[in-house]
Amino acid sequence: MAVALVARTYLVPSLAPADAPFPGLAAVVAAGLAVLMVGLGGLFPLPLGHKIHLNIGITAAFATLLVFPPQQAILLTSAGTLAAQVIRWGRGSRLTPPTILFNLAQYLVTWSLAAEVYHRIQANPVTARPAVSWVPVVAAGVVYLLVNTWLVTTWAALRRRAWTWDLWVRALREAGSAYVSALSLGAAAAGMVTTRPLLVLMLVPALVMLRQMLVSMSGISVRQASAAFEAMVEFVEQGSAYMAEHSERVAWWAQRLARCVGLSEDEIETVAIAAKLHDLGAVTMPKSIEEKPGALSDDEWAIVRQHPAGGAEVIVGMPEMKQVAQCIQYHHERYDGTGYPEALQGEEIPLGARIIAVAEAFDAMVSIRPYRAALGREEALARISMNMGTQFDPRMVLALVELTRGQVDERRIGAVAWSAVAENKR
Repeated sequence: MAVALVARTYLVPSLAPADAPFPGLAAVVAAGLAVLMVGLGGLFPLPLGHKIHLNIGITAAFATLLVFPPQQAILLTSAGTLAAQVIRWGRGSRLTPPTILFNLAQYLVTWSLAAEVYHRIQANPVTARPAVSWVPVVAAGVVYLLVNTWLVTTWAALRRRAWTWDLWVRALREAGSAYVSALSLGAAAAGMVTTRPLLVLMLVPALVMLRQMLVSMSGISVRQASAAFEAMVEFVEQGSAYMAEHSERVAWWAQRLARCVGLSEDEIETVAIAAKLHDLGAVTMPKSIEEKPGALSDDEWAIVRQHPAGGAEVIVGMPEMKQVAQCIQYHHERYDGTGYPEALQGEEIPLGARIIAVAEAFDAMVSIRPYRAALGREEALARISMNMGTQFDPRMVLALVELTRGQVDERRIGAVAWSAVAENKR
């Protein structure tokens, strides 16, 4: 927030005051519409992965930056963004006060730099000519895109203990075209506002269509589909005294293990999604089995053994979820080939499934179960280590031991480096 205030204090006031774009009452109406459009767009952020959400309100915000004087533009866009954030928070969105402050701060930095670039280039006699009048707009758009995505991915990287550069490059690859489309609409709206203001109202259906188009993109479809299934698993787990947030914790460990053994960000995300959904097939399992304090009967074990294949079957029909389905289906396979459902062995078992197997076992051991108390961390690690090469992939066990004891930084270690670490530990 401090950086945002510095940008707001020192950048924007340094610009020469611009003339008001509208006279009298029209200025009030235009300002109100700007706040409304920014706010409405901010109410429906579009998930693009890695904690990146495209705020469709950036179209209205960019148009506002191009039309209104700098200080007034930033005031209007801030008001609209803050209103949207508070409304979403009040409606139960997973926003926290620190997240709201960060969102507002990163937009203040973005807007201030974009406004600085736009007005300074526009004031240059060379770019004042009609033939090159588009240059300030494009420059401001580029700054908007690069700064906004960098700040958001930096925030995500700090929370996920990942490299900002990797997440930023991926964000540009996945979300860049969506940002360009939204900013282009904003530039078009700014161009129309002084000649045919009523046509700006066409921005609303254009934004709706843009959002629908983006939703149809395969990568986004995966995350949205997985979010629906995750909500289902969460709902079931919250009703259990023993399983609450189990899948969330398994996903957290699986993600760290995947990064530690050198998987790419795409593969890490696949493993994380599969880990959150690994018990999807257990949604229909009788509660009497899940919370039974004693040993399960043969019939009850037969029901339990069905849940990996059952969970995979739910999502395997979605082409973009096939890898996730494989991880779910085989996460109870054993490294020695005595697991289920297909008795795969060693490297035949998908790597994501081997990662989830270790993460799930560890979380289950250190959590209370109806048939035993929670184990200590070291005792859980000892039991898992005893099953290296039989139940679990030895590399995954070694990675878990190193991570839990803080002896390896999963942000820095790669596949080649980890192989060396694993060999030294054997």
